[in-house]
Formats: sequence, C-alpha cells, structure tokens
Amino acid sequence: PTRTEPPAPKPEPPRVVAPAAPAALGWSGPRYAYLSPAAPTPGERADAQTHFAQGLAMQRIGKNSDASAAYQRAIRADGAFFEAYHNLGIVAAHMGDLLKSTAAYETALALDPASASARFNFALALQRGGYLRDAAVELEKLLAQTPDDSSAHFVLANLHSQSFNQPAKARAHYLRVLELRPQHPQATAIRFWLRENP
Repeated sequence: PTRTEPPAPKPEPPRVVAPAAPAALGWSGPRYAYLSPAAPTPGERADAQTHFAQGLAMQRIGKNSDASAAYQRAIRADGAFFEAYHNLGIVAAHMGDLLKSTAAYETALALDPASASARFNFALALQRGGYLRDAAVELEKLLAQTPDDSSAHFVLANLHSQSFNQPAKARAHYLRVLELRPQHPQATAIRFWLRENP
C-alpha cells in the first residue's frame, strides 16, 4: 500500500525519551516517541492508483528510490491510501530511512489499526532503529489480535532471549513457534536453545 499526489508532510524525527526503569521492563534503552498521526483525509484514488502502480513496478525490480517517490505521489493524491503508506514503509526500511519508514507505518496503522502486516513491519523497523522495547510492545499488540502469528512469536522470542535477558518469556514464544510451525526454518536452533534454557 502506498500514498500519492500532494507532497507528503515532513514527519518529525523520532525522539529519544528517557528509558523506562530496567527493573520494571527487564531492559533499558531508548524509547521511540510515537507521532500518533490522525487518519488522513481521502483524495483522488484514481490518480493515486496510477502512482501506486508505478511504485509497485519499481519496487518489484528493486528501484526503491523510484518506488518511494511514486508512493509519495500516491499519498499526495489520496492521503487515505493505506497501501501506499504501507509500501512506502517497506521501501524506506530497505533504504535505511528509519524516519520515513516508521512515519509511514504509523500512518498506515492510523488508517487500519488491525493490519497485521503493517504492525509487524513497524515492529521490525523499530527493532532495526534500536527501539527494542517499543518493537516488543508492537509485537504484543499484534499477538493480541493475531495470536497464531508465528513470525511475531519468533521475533518477540528473540528479543526476550537476546536483548531483554528474559528466558522464561522467550521460552513461551519459542514453544509457540514450534507449535504453529514445527518445520520453521530455525526449528533446530530453537530446539537447541530450549534444551539449553530449561
């Protein structure tokens, strides 16, 4: 999903706020300052669709910069074009633009809070940006809506295991991954970790 036409507003950069108490969360680190955008106003969807199609074509052949520009044109044309924001988040993440990626995902989620894909990708962008606690919060929100999402369980298990030093929480999520996908690509590594962390 992407946005089109009128230039997209420049999002404010994520702000680092004081870390939460490590004892309460099991981990300390920077926190992401949510932009919490309101759902944008719809515009000219037909025009936006043209730009979106261009963005999708560019994205498919790996021309992320061109795809990003097309998705932004789509957003300018129709500010309520969920798919344009979603895809803009994806290509911006591939380009290493955390600000653009997280802002696009937040707007996509303002338009469709139940989108599992947008929430998962937002969590991954937060994780890449070092906002690990916030990534975990987004994954927990996703699992509250979609409890059988093995990818969310896997990423959350890794965060608890590798970053938060919370093996009991990691264990529960790793077990759920194996329950949902016994042939998960990391199943052997997960089973080894479970043996090492009874």
